Amino acid sequence: MVGCRPQAVSELISKCLRTIPPPVDWREILLELVRAGWRLRLVADAINAPPSTAQDWFNDGAQPDFEYTRSLLKLHAPVITSNRLTA
Repeated sequence: MVGCRPQAVSELISKCLRTIPPPVDWREILLELVRAGWRLRLVADAINAPPSTAQDWFNDGAQPDFEYTRSLLKLHAPVITSNRLTA
């Protein structure tokens, strides 16, 4: 970036940082599933994860692996849609 003004670089970095989405709160995702009647063991079974792993996500704030995140979001989508329609 030869000849680039420091202010322009700072503005570019600031703009990029504003576009980064906030992290997913996996505990909240699981909590919404529990409120909808799911047990953590059933969630784990539905996404082919060990029950202890789902417990870790819920209790310890552990991050699910990519494939589990996709499965959790697919499982969660009807729950959140239903909640929004009835609210």
